[in-house]
Amino acid sequence: MANIGRRTGLGLTATAAAFLAISAFARAPGGAPDRSPADRVQDQMVLALACHETGQKNEARDALEAALRLDPDYAPALTLMAHYHHRGPQAK
Repeated sequence: MANIGRRTGLGLTATAAAFLAISAFARAPGGAPDRSPADRVQDQMVLALACHETGQKNEARDALEAALRLDPDYAPALTLMAHYHHRGPQAK
């Protein structure tokens, strides 16, 4: 976890970059546009983490809400959303 907070050349922290890489490898062969619901939830979570770690708190919250609309029991999204509820509706 020592890499959290260090930015890559793309402006993402190492954590967000790792999630983006994992998501890219998890895609269907041939880049099929019809993603499974689980893949779409994971994509929203990747977006939420990238936004959260780059200071785009409102965009992160929007992505978390989208993930939770797709799967209301998705634990990673619930965990990060709890941070926003604790800090207030517009946590910054």
